[in-house]
Amino acid sequence: MPQVLDPNGYLIEGSWFGFGVGQSVAYTGTAGTILQPVNSAYATGIVTSDNTIPTDGDTITIGNKIYTFKTALTPTEGQVLINASAVAAVTNLIRAINHTGTPNTDYSCAAAHTQVQATVNTTLITNIIALVSGVAGNAIAMSDTASTRFTEDATLTNGAEDRGSRYVRVMLSTAGFIKIANAPTAVITDYAMAAGIPGIFFCRKDDKVSAIQSTANGTLSALELF
Repeated sequence: MPQVLDPNGYLIEGSWFGFGVGQSVAYTGTAGTILQPVNSAYATGIVTSDNTIPTDGDTITIGNKIYTFKTALTPTEGQVLINASAVAAVTNLIRAINHTGTPNTDYSCAAAHTQVQATVNTTLITNIIALVSGVAGNAIAMSDTASTRFTEDATLTNGAEDRGSRYVRVMLSTAGFIKIANAPTAVITDYAMAAGIPGIFFCRKDDKVSAIQSTANGTLSALELF
């Protein structure tokens, strides 16, 4: 039966993945990956200052929040005090996002950002990290009106859902040996399997199944279970 993949390229539960035709002794059957579960990941991005002090009124938009740099707080929600240097302005931006430092002195924000947190990468580069893991964080956009004084990623990236690890049902059409690893090559001292008798095995992220079979034209099949 053919493989069936979901839109993200993952093998759908209940679909078979044929690894091709075996050859006597030399066949390893590593074509393709059984499954590629990934650990959940938080979407991230960066905001970079060119070390120029922001101009009064410059804004940076991060997701659903606009931050406005000011030489003095009026105070209006979302304002960030520029202070005496680009580094100080960046520091106050981080404080505003996280609602740390001294509210109404370093910035004017009633609460922390509801979608992201900020951490120091370098004195002029700020890491922006989604508060919730998964692909939804990849839709958090960033922009600015500060000309070249700030640059930022258009959106956060690399958020991923947690697929965890999986158990798979492996079966050989002829007797042989299998090995499961990231880049396996089975040899005759690996796990022995009889023809047509399936086994259940634990697979981690990016694992593949390799088989060496005693008879030419043998096949290796794997079924993702849970």
